[in-house]
Amino acid sequence: LRMMFVEVAESLVAENQNEKALNVLAKSEEVLPYSCVPYDYSCASIAKLYYQLGEKEHAKDIFNALFDDCEQRINWVSKLSPKQRKAISNENGIGNALGIVQTIFHDMQNTDKEIADKARVLFDLGISYYKEGR
Repeated sequence: LRMMFVEVAESLVAENQNEKALNVLAKSEEVLPYSCVPYDYSCASIAKLYYQLGEKEHAKDIFNALFDDCEQRINWVSKLSPKQRKAISNENGIGNALGIVQTIFHDMQNTDKEIADKARVLFDLGISYYKEGR
């Protein structure tokens, strides 16, 4: 559902209707608060849009929350044995977290080095555990 908000906001940005795009993003957070609906790929897109629209601090808050969530998942997986890692699905394991940080790195590497570097560090931390579990 968040992706529908993202798509509408992206369309509005493409039409140079930035204020309306910000309203759509705010509505998405109101309807689907992060405290109730887990972080996912769409949150990275929301943060990127906020960043593009000049709301850099709000974007960084979302990126940092995503990083915290992904780091917790990576740390949890790191405590599992290779056999246990194979037994869990990618969504519950580390694949989803790695995909999110890889997306953030790709989207932000030419925009904000600090955010891109955090994403790269988390990706590097988690990739070995991901490979062990395959």
